[in-house]
Amino acid sequence: MKYSLPAYNLYGSQSIELELPENWNVKIHSYRGETAPALTLGNIRKRFKQPASQKTIAQDAAGCRDAVIIFDDITRPTPVEMVATVIIEQLEKACIPRNKIRFIAATGMHRAMNREEFVRKLGEPIVDEFRTYSHNPFFNNNQVGICREGFPIELNAECVNADYKIGVGSIFPHPNTGLSGAGKLVVPGIASMETIRRFHLQASDRWSLDAKGRTITTDAADLLGLNCKVDALLNGSGEIARLFIGDCKSNIEDNYDEIKEFFTVERPEPADLVLANNYFKPTEAGVAVCYPEFFSLVKQNGTLIVAANTPNGAAAHYLFGKWGDSGIGGVSYTGENKLPGHIGRYYAFSEYIDKATSLQYHFDPDDPRFHWAKSWKVILDDIGGQPLSVLILPYATVPYFSPELPNAQGAVLTVGKHSYTPREV
Repeated sequence: MKYSLPAYNLYGSQSIELELPENWNVKIHSYRGETAPALTLGNIRKRFKQPASQKTIAQDAAGCRDAVIIFDDITRPTPVEMVATVIIEQLEKACIPRNKIRFIAATGMHRAMNREEFVRKLGEPIVDEFRTYSHNPFFNNNQVGICREGFPIELNAECVNADYKIGVGSIFPHPNTGLSGAGKLVVPGIASMETIRRFHLQASDRWSLDAKGRTITTDAADLLGLNCKVDALLNGSGEIARLFIGDCKSNIEDNYDEIKEFFTVERPEPADLVLANNYFKPTEAGVAVCYPEFFSLVKQNGTLIVAANTPNGAAAHYLFGKWGDSGIGGVSYTGENKLPGHIGRYYAFSEYIDKATSLQYHFDPDDPRFHWAKSWKVILDDIGGQPLSVLILPYATVPYFSPELPNAQGAVLTVGKHSYTPREV
């Protein structure tokens, strides 16, 4: 059988065609929102005329002299252009001059974006007209207060000093904050290196409203004085299918059931071969398998394939990245990730192999179970044609499994010096 694997998010969303042996027992488990229709520009305009809050941006920003639009960077899949176009219209209605509106990419501890990447996120007309900047975590950050976890919140001075502040991003499950989106655009998005480092010391808790990391991000958004937050849910083509306009707390809490329903995936049976495709965050391939419960889907001595295809390769990360073979790494680099013991073989499948910066996401390259694969044929030739039970997760970063995944027998996910075990279900 043939299967089209979703790939190249923000780079045309061109699928990779896979030839699967007929004697494989293949099950494909996608999320419910995959086929949700995309919002049009007209739909988005209507949403901004009826926000969750009582005021539109045009009403709320009246009297402000300037505005900053903070948006997620090229490592995140949000197509910002249509939303930004409507926000600009709203700000003009508030009598903020177009030359007083600028854009800040919330890069956190990722590298700065280049012009071509700004165009992919914002579109050519916006980049031609407006000033677009990348956040710098090392300089020009102001302390705006102390979060409830007791450490300083230092944020991009350009954003702090703006009269009106708007954030645009998308919501996905996340190990640090339960869900991304909302205030995560502020911390780590536009925070200083030290604030970002402290934020990442919090315990992991995916799909939780009680994660300490989420509390930090909400505190940070309040301390910044973020006036409006726009959060999107994306369909399987990376298009905006849902849009929440309000604040960082209510966008998630008031819509939590809808978000879970949107990302629900029927829990599959464990398989001999699991293909976990990272379509939404391909520059951070390991996000697809970043929680220990995931490994319960791979049978004893089974094969795990993580696919992450993008011309961007892997994200350069000043916090967790490896910056040479001498052991020198980012601020919080602690060593390579380790595969759980029951995995028989692991393949990092990418048409754009990136051996230097990507090691943190693809597990320990010195592990004999680890293999690079630039093409699907390499994997098929290696595995052979014996019958297999096969599970394909086209969007492995997003699932809210229903029912929840059980504990993987003895599975421990080791990230550098830190080990994580599954939650009790």
